[in-house]
Amino acid sequence: MVNNRRASAMILAALFALFALGSAGPHVFAAAATPALLKAKQDAESKGYVFYTSRDEIISRAKKEAKVRALTGAGLEASLPPTTEAFKKKYPFIDLQAQ
Repeated sequence: MVNNRRASAMILAALFALFALGSAGPHVFAAAATPALLKAKQDAESKGYVFYTSRDEIISRAKKEAKVRALTGAGLEASLPPTTEAFKKKYPFIDLQAQ
């Protein structure tokens, strides 16, 4: 159960990062996995974390999971509706529950 929550959290974080970087253009995701990235993946997985090295891998896992629940901190309430609307437009295959 904890690993599933951890995996869900990692997928959510990765998707939000991809969403934020999306305006930078597709060239941001064109780089191949470097030795440093692969080492970071190995280190994270040895500690029980999930680590995805490519956008395609993140999107594939997100489609399988299909649901995300995000909780915001204080002061972010005003930005939540436009952010969730844009997220749902870009990733319609994910049921986003944000509060």
